[in-house]
Amino acid sequence: MINRNLKSMLKINSTKNLIAKAFLYFMFFAIAFSSCKKNSDEVSTTPSITIQSLTPGTIKQFSDTLTMIIAYEDGDGDLGENNSTAKNLFVTDKRINITTAYRISELAPQGSAINIKGTLKLYLSNIPVLNGNNSESYNYDVYVKDRAGNTSNVVTSSSVTVVK
Repeated sequence: MINRNLKSMLKINSTKNLIAKAFLYFMFFAIAFSSCKKNSDEVSTTPSITIQSLTPGTIKQFSDTLTMIIAYEDGDGDLGENNSTAKNLFVTDKRINITTAYRISELAPQGSAINIKGTLKLYLSNIPVLNGNNSESYNYDVYVKDRAGNTSNVVTSSSVTVVK
């Protein structure tokens, strides 16, 4: 009888051990797979931009100024440059596919590796009507490049009309 009780207890203990091992394996794999999930708060080291506004929608050639507001985000903070000859903001007039390069001043200290976001204000002036008519509508393509050489997405502005 003691033998029978002992065997019965051993079976219960081995079943408990099996359940405990299975639970531990399950928890290990659950933790391992959940750690593989990409952090949705992580920001890319490649800069990203959007055009928030381009105003006014209609301008008089050579006399009015366009104001473009560009929102940016960069995961490692290396957007902008203190070198006065550096060019890192590129605006293409889509009528003639000519790109003009501008400089964004350094937005975070070199080596800081921090997420930065904000807005840039760009003023465009002396814009002519090019098609020989009294008015012309067109768009701009815009992108930026950070100090590591990463090029942002290219965004297209809303349409603007220039009149004589």
